Amino acid sequence: TLTDVGLDTQLHHPASSLSRGDKRRLELAMGLVQQPRLLLLDEPTAGMSRLKVMKPDPRIYEIVEQGTGVAPQKLLFIDDKPENIATAEARGWQTHLFTGPGGLGQRLLRDGLLEERDLP
Repeated sequence: TLTDVGLDTQLHHPASSLSRGDKRRLELAMGLVQQPRLLLLDEPTAGMSRLKVMKPDPRIYEIVEQGTGVAPQKLLFIDDKPENIATAEARGWQTHLFTGPGGLGQRLLRDGLLEERDLP
């Protein structure tokens, strides 16, 4: 998993010595190693300054795909900007245009990612 997020060369370095971006990659690897049914990422590329790219540039989505090792069709992208949603859809991602928590909750229920008891 460290290889998947580009940290294989940092294997013998303590986490405290990692850059902010590499700490983000480590957090991602820690989440992925558990093989969760659902992994929520909020701004997964924040702090990775060497990327020099941001939404809706398609390269940012490709970077997330490569960094997570998750196939595009298995990714659910939630955003409040239609242009970002359109780019994710063009890459084959599942998407949800966020207009409020109720709609998102219903989407997650429909996809089997939440159960009724998980909602307020």
